[in-house]
Amino acid sequence: MRPERFHELRKQFSRQRVVVLGDIMLDTYVWGSVSRISPEAPVPVVAIDRIDHRPGGAANVAYNLRSLGAEVMLVGVSGVDAAGEQIERTLSHYDIDHEIIPDASRPTTEKTRVIAESQHVVRLDMESTAPPSDHLVQELAAAVERALEDATALVLQDYHKGTLTRGIIELVCGQAEKIGCPVFVDPKVDHLDSYHGVSLIKPNQAEAEHFYGKSLQTDEDIQIAGQALREQLNVEVVLITRGSQGMDLFDHEGYHRIPTRARKVADVCGAGDTVISTYAMSLLAGATPREAAVLANYAAATVVEEVGVVPSIV
Repeated sequence: MRPERFHELRKQFSRQRVVVLGDIMLDTYVWGSVSRISPEAPVPVVAIDRIDHRPGGAANVAYNLRSLGAEVMLVGVSGVDAAGEQIERTLSHYDIDHEIIPDASRPTTEKTRVIAESQHVVRLDMESTAPPSDHLVQELAAAVERALEDATALVLQDYHKGTLTRGIIELVCGQAEKIGCPVFVDPKVDHLDSYHGVSLIKPNQAEAEHFYGKSLQTDEDIQIAGQALREQLNVEVVLITRGSQGMDLFDHEGYHRIPTRARKVADVCGAGDTVISTYAMSLLAGATPREAAVLANYAAATVVEEVGVVPSIV
């Protein structure tokens, strides 16, 4: 992409207002060093230097969008606990507007990663994947409907932690369709067939394999599966992410292979959040689907070179 074309698109980012709905998480990083093995068990003893809290899951998508210049409204659920209070403080720190509905029946989803000498030692997860109550679904749908009044896009980010049920997907996609608001989806396999008619669906290779019903071993397999997914769901664009092999884009012009741009991979955490955020912003700014995918690919290559979840930089 020519630099002048990129700058033309980049100037439009601040004009976007994006609603994000999905599984909100708190990413906690415990940073330290190791100098000995525990006498109690054959495990390293980590001397803690500092603890960081960052937006995770759908909150990381909102963080990426905000970092790119968009106005953002994040909608989701948290527990009534210390992690829920921390995610509120973290979102406010990053100037991310949010409407988080408390649910005392579940914990706030929190992933705690212990990192010593830049090595990921262990991850501790606190979560519930139970679906929200019918009352909570109605509250979420009402919050999204309010936020969509002046929005340019809706992003659905599913981490299979319970927020996005078939019921809530149907409700909010119907709301977006009614006002002509494009919908961008980062799906999980359980709900992949729920997203008929959206602007973009971004499965990874494993999710595409699950939908297609067979292992995708070759580029030809990927092409057949991607076209089938686009036709069966009647979506505008399918973007299959394939890790170190890059991405495969399927749109009205056909098939586009987009090789990876990463020079080194330190941590793939959050790469998918970066892809959908950058793609959505680029397309809203006037990019073609291929241009948007190229920029998303570049942004993902940048974030995987850092340890921990970091925002998109383009």
